[in-house]
Amino acid sequence: MAKRSIFLRQGDVGIRLNFSGKKGEEIKNRTVAYGESSGHLHRVDGGRVFNSDGGVMIAEIPKGETGALRHTYKDQTVTAEHPPILIPAGEHAVVIQREHNYYAQAAQQVRD
Repeated sequence: MAKRSIFLRQGDVGIRLNFSGKKGEEIKNRTVAYGESSGHLHRVDGGRVFNSDGGVMIAEIPKGETGALRHTYKDQTVTAEHPPILIPAGEHAVVIQREHNYYAQAAQQVRD
């Protein structure tokens, strides 16, 4: 039987638990996404965050600790829109949901 993957979501930010990948440059402020209109951000508290291949980031939470994905404004005030999500110890993929406009793509495909 295939191992089930656990996926946590906070708005357009998702965390796939127990993911191992090649870690690139560390993201020192641990901010994984910025809001496009309200000035909010999604940040991992605890552990470290790294860029990785394919637009994925890796959150590394040390053994024996619990991290949190927080939805705040730039001044660190927590927003009411999304409660914090607890992240267990381990390495986890952080992925940002992308919007795809099929109509725009279809219009592009018909151009000669």
